[in-house]
Amino acid sequence: MAWLTDVLERIVSGRTKAHEMHTLLPWTWAEANASLETRPLAA
Repeated sequence: MAWLTDVLERIVSGRTKAHEMHTLLPWTWAEANASLETRPLAA
């Protein structure tokens, strides 16, 4: 859930450019964002 939320936010906001999309793949994202996986969702 954390991965999907973060990836969608990055794509919509434009923080991740088209040539950087490979960094959003689950196995790449998990290594770089391990601390976000335990982050509670905003209410």
